[in-house]
Amino acid sequence: MKAMVKAALTNFQKFFGLPPTGKMDGATEKAMQLPRCAEKDMSPDELHTRRRRYAHWGERWSKRHLSYRIHKYSQKSLLSRAAVDEEMALAFAAWASVTDLVFRQVSEKADINISFFRGEHGDGTPFDGKGNMLGHANRPPGGMLLYGPRRHHPPDLCLNSSFDAIFENPDGIIYVLQGRYYWKLSPDGFVNSYPLLISHHWAELPGDMDAAFATSSGTTYFFKGTKYWVYTYTRLHPGYPKLISEGWPGIPSDIDAATWYTSSVFYFFKEDVYWIYDSRQPSSVNGSRPMTEWGNIAGDLDDVMYIRSGYMYFFSKGHYYRFNCKTKLVDSVWPDQQHYPRAVAPWWFRCSSKETKA
Repeated sequence: MKAMVKAALTNFQKFFGLPPTGKMDGATEKAMQLPRCAEKDMSPDELHTRRRRYAHWGERWSKRHLSYRIHKYSQKSLLSRAAVDEEMALAFAAWASVTDLVFRQVSEKADINISFFRGEHGDGTPFDGKGNMLGHANRPPGGMLLYGPRRHHPPDLCLNSSFDAIFENPDGIIYVLQGRYYWKLSPDGFVNSYPLLISHHWAELPGDMDAAFATSSGTTYFFKGTKYWVYTYTRLHPGYPKLISEGWPGIPSDIDAATWYTSSVFYFFKEDVYWIYDSRQPSSVNGSRPMTEWGNIAGDLDDVMYIRSGYMYFFSKGHYYRFNCKTKLVDSVWPDQQHYPRAVAPWWFRCSSKETKA
């Protein structure tokens, strides 16, 4: 078994141009998180018999001037037909710039036919959902380009610094979640090899979380809709997910943000109100309170994070406030520093001004 795993890893590394060590390392793990191409996986038998990375088909175009036609447009595209035509024209222009071929779009019979499909489309290679097979083509002279549903690529937090959740683990590592992905943060910004899929670290956890926090004991809570999940590092506690109404009576569903404060006190936020949950009290929650109690911090939050140094950070739409839990005020800064709210991208993600304007 170990020999088979090593052989599979070695072939994978060769395919991606990585050192063929046969061992799992950071670069190999990152390559495994990349979106798939349309090439099918090799079977165990092919690992020993399949060697070539390409094949010369023997066919080529018999003429230099080629026509193309978009035979079937996508029915659910966010682009208009005119925009699709323009993108295809740019693609063929790029092809023509490095060959002696000339392309023109036609509305009738063409040398190259382009279609957009979902799922099975009659050639035995179905488009199997978002994030999987993107498209494929037939060789000349029967040119046909087929495209499936669009892929999901990791969001760029330097361009859009809003996110779903943020929390600090007891070891001081900060995690940021957005969509199906998560990042680790260091004092210098994003840790290399990230983002990764949330399911890579928390196997049972869906994407698009509402909020998350980690306690000093290493227990992490994730909230989404009516449910919440509890993990100790990567291990899901038995019986989860559970309903928020069962585990946190008095706390509503679909919260905007949540944070741990002490071993028994937790804060939950939704729109323009918040709740203090104190597990030591007979009635853990005594109704909601207005966000105006936090000064000029408005509602509609991305998430809130308590740092053990005594600060609570409020994140909203790419900006953040630092709240001093001792003075009960938004923290003051030196006269020559930028006041709050500050932009998340440069202060937390260490994005350059060039990256935020890309």
